[in-house]
Amino acid sequence: MKIFTKHPFSITLCFFLVFIASAFGQSISLNELDGATKNPSDLSVSEIYAKHLAFIDPGNITPMLSSITRIDATSSQINSEFSGQSSSMTTHSTMANFRDNLGRIASVMKMENMNTKTIFDGRDGYTEMDLMGGSRTEMTDEVKAAFKNPDMDLLIRERRIPEGAGASLVNANGRNFYVVSYDYNTGAGNMEIAEYYDASNFEKSFMVTKSNMSGTTSNTLQEFNNYEDFDGLKQATLSRMQSASTSTSFSSQMSSETSHTYKINESFSFYRDGSLSELSSALPAIPSGTIAATTKSTGGMLSGSSSTASAAAAIGETSVTSAAVPDQDSAQIAAELASVENLEESE
Repeated sequence: MKIFTKHPFSITLCFFLVFIASAFGQSISLNELDGATKNPSDLSVSEIYAKHLAFIDPGNITPMLSSITRIDATSSQINSEFSGQSSSMTTHSTMANFRDNLGRIASVMKMENMNTKTIFDGRDGYTEMDLMGGSRTEMTDEVKAAFKNPDMDLLIRERRIPEGAGASLVNANGRNFYVVSYDYNTGAGNMEIAEYYDASNFEKSFMVTKSNMSGTTSNTLQEFNNYEDFDGLKQATLSRMQSASTSTSFSSQMSSETSHTYKINESFSFYRDGSLSELSSALPAIPSGTIAATTKSTGGMLSGSSSTASAAAAIGETSVTSAAVPDQDSAQIAAELASVENLEESE
């Protein structure tokens, strides 16, 4: 199978941070997005998706794609409060996320003190790590069910319309967006998703995900920037995410900035058969240092509070117009965050 690659992943951290800070100079906060008046859309969900697909895939190559691999270099800042005690930590990682049109998924993550590999072949899967001599954990039925959700075979989210999705038109901070909103029931609770497409060119600019599961309220805002061409397919090469979670006993807030590159039509067997050592060695170097922006900044995407608890509470008060079925990217992001949290707890 032919493999196409582009854009060698050799950005130094200094350049990465300066570039990403410049790219996100005009960020819009969650409150600004939520506070924007939602007007009836003159376009249907299918029309919005069609225009977005025309933007990212002008040559209509997506029907010929067998797989997409996204390679991320991420720096994250995590602040938390539990029973009155505050903590803060910074994490850095590089990660390859593979998925194909058969619903098979693979990921390899490299952190400062450990490497992990997750494989799902469409039926079964496992996670392997090299921490403390190494271990392998088979996926539970619950985890396998999550990986088998109806959209896991989607390489491009917008090629399928979520059930019950609705469209609206908003103006936030002087910019017009078409918004596609829908609900997804994970089994543990409901997730509300809103995708924001720039009305001028139909690139996906933001995604808001909100959930209330097992007593924990979580809200996440992603921003996408700097779309570049990868063998005919335009994808965002810079993203920033801010997330806040709160419950009766704890609260946490996370900020991350990520540089992305992509490989098209890789083979699943490359990840399935490759050793954890070989695969992690093939990943780009782990970024280091601090991220360019934090949630303490009044220009941040979430809220301007320096208190994790109050920021999480403030975010929890906002709402998104709902409309059901999971977003591949948001499900994958949630799985990645859960993986990072579990690994950190094991240290």
